[in-house]
Order: sequence, then C-alpha cells, then structure tokens
Amino acid sequence: MAEDSTQVRIGTNGHIYVAPVGTTAPTDSSSALNAAFREVGYTDENGVAISPTESHVDFKGWQSFYLIRRQITDRGLTFTTALRQWNGPNFQLMFGGGTWTGTPGASKFVPPDPSVVPTKALVIDVLDGGATWRWYVPGVMPIPAGDMPINRGAIADIKIAFDLLVQPGLDPFTIFGSDTAFSLT
Repeated sequence: MAEDSTQVRIGTNGHIYVAPVGTTAPTDSSSALNAAFREVGYTDENGVAISPTESHVDFKGWQSFYLIRRQITDRGLTFTTALRQWNGPNFQLMFGGGTWTGTPGASKFVPPDPSVVPTKALVIDVLDGGATWRWYVPGVMPIPAGDMPINRGAIADIKIAFDLLVQPGLDPFTIFGSDTAFSLT
C-alpha cells in the first residue's frame, strides 16, 4: 500500500448519544437519529478513546519451542470519555441510574439499586472534514472511569466508560462511514 496522506484521519469534532436499549438503530452515517437518542454534550478535548480488547490462551507442544495454537477466549470493546456538562442525565450515566427528585435549584439524587445492571444504546459520530464515522453499539454498560477532581484548577469532568454488552440477535457493533478512502473490494 502506498503512502497517502488523504487517508489520515483526525477526529476534529464529534458527538456522543445514548438511548434506551432497543431504540431504533441508525442505518447510515448521516441520517437523523431516533428522537430517543440524547446527546451527552461537551466532552473534554480528548474526545473519546475506543479500546478493543482480546484475551487468548497460548498452547505449546513438547516438540516445538514455538506456539502451536492460540485460542481466543474473549473480546471486548470499551469507549471512554470525560463529560464536561453536569446535569441529571449525565450523573445518572456515571452512577448507573438513580433518581432525581425535587425542582430545579432544590434537587436530590438517590443512587440506583446496585443489583440492577444499567444498559444503554450508544452512538458516537466522529467528524473529519467531509467524512463522518458513526459507531453504533446496541448495548453498553456505562461505568465510572476515574476520579472527578473538584478544585479551582480543573474542570470537574464526569469520566465514564461504556463497555460493550452484546444484545441477543444483534451485531455487537456497527460502523457506518461516508469516507471515500474505503472501497468494498
């Protein structure tokens, strides 16, 4: 493959959306999302980190110093970001649910039952010039992903990770793209 700088991608901008599991899925990289998808708002300047994982077991034989077989035992996919906007729905993402009561300016948060596994559908739109990449994951578990420093020298980001949870009968994730650098041959 030849060097081609037109195929270098930068996530210059983007958007992250969550919705209840089972919300109608997107079908391409540019159509409007179902109204149930809620944009989480500003993230820190690092955007989102997409981290695939894989575990395996290696097998050797008496007759070889080298591996003779490798078996994949599991695969995972995690999306990590830092939400800049403090609001009720973003706090519920961080804590895996919970309930807000009261009125604006006089509210109270009660965390969820810890035995309930929170799940959401996730869409991440990555923009670079005229190209859009839309990652759709029909099932993720939002979990806290680090400390939230609260001091006068830093923004109190809500650090969160979304771990892929396979939904029965659906692909684990789908990537839609409008990037002409990819051919289907």
